[in-house]
Amino acid sequence: MIKLPVHSLAWYSLASHVKSLMKMNTKRVSVREARAHFSKLLATVAKGERITICKAGTPVAELGPLDTPIPVRRPGRLKGRVTIADDFDVPLPPDTLASFGS
Repeated sequence: MIKLPVHSLAWYSLASHVKSLMKMNTKRVSVREARAHFSKLLATVAKGERITICKAGTPVAELGPLDTPIPVRRPGRLKGRVTIADDFDVPLPPDTLASFGS
C-alpha cells in the first residue's frame, strides 16, 4: 500500500470533484449525431459550452472552446511602415550563391 500525504489526498479529491462538475456541464452526443449536426455543435461550442462525443456510449472526444481567443487579422495595419528595397529581386552574387551549395 502506498501512503500519500494528507494534502495529496485532498488535492486528488478536489480534482476529481472539479472533473465531475465539468462532466455534468457537458452535452453528450453520439458520433452519428456529431457527424449529422456538426455545424450546430460548433455554434454551441462557440457559446462556451463543451460537448463530449461518445462511441457506443463511451466518451472518445471532447469539443470545447479555445482557451485563447483567435486574434482578428486587420489587413493593411502596417501600411507605410514596411518597405521593400528596389533591388530586392536582383540575382545574388556568385560567391553568395556558392555558399548555398548551388
